[in-house]
Amino acid sequence: MKYCKHLVALSMLGFYACAMPGSPPIDDSLIRSAELGRINPASIAVLPVEDRTGGEFVQPLLETMRDQLGTSLIDRHYSPLNPSYVDGRMRRAVQNASTGGRSNIETDYLASLAGQAGEDAILAVQVSHWDPSGLLVSSEVSFVAKVTLFGSSDKIVLWSGDIRGTVVAGGRGAAPRDPAERARSAARELIKELLNRLPRRRA
Repeated sequence: MKYCKHLVALSMLGFYACAMPGSPPIDDSLIRSAELGRINPASIAVLPVEDRTGGEFVQPLLETMRDQLGTSLIDRHYSPLNPSYVDGRMRRAVQNASTGGRSNIETDYLASLAGQAGEDAILAVQVSHWDPSGLLVSSEVSFVAKVTLFGSSDKIVLWSGDIRGTVVAGGRGAAPRDPAERARSAARELIKELLNRLPRRRA
């Protein structure tokens, strides 16, 4: 009898485990070039994150996203250059590109910037969709982003593609109560999800 009760308990435990909601789904079409391993870039010039959403929600989060890109690159054993240094060295080319309406993930644009900051590679990220309608209720934001890691010396794409899905503010912890900080937390989670897919640099 006790054996049967244990079986029932285990069955119910398995049912509830399957029924429990998991992490929100995230899909990507990221492609790593075979040249990434050969070049093994160290110093990375991180461009300002580009907002192509056409809305007002991402603009206040762009600096947070760029800061998190630097932090996450360090976690992946890369060496991000100081953003102020990158902006100073690349300002004229960036201004020329922006007046022409070009995107910062276009390879021709990245080729025009290559080497100006003495970097091994340039990292460019574009956010094309950001829906925070569930942020205050469920702490969730749906997104679509694109990325290009461009090798500066050989002027080739090392890693690129799209990522889309839903992130949760606070990650595995509690979401911040303040709405602005909750939005910044969701922005950081997006960048973490993206950079977690970048292969670690070889020491």
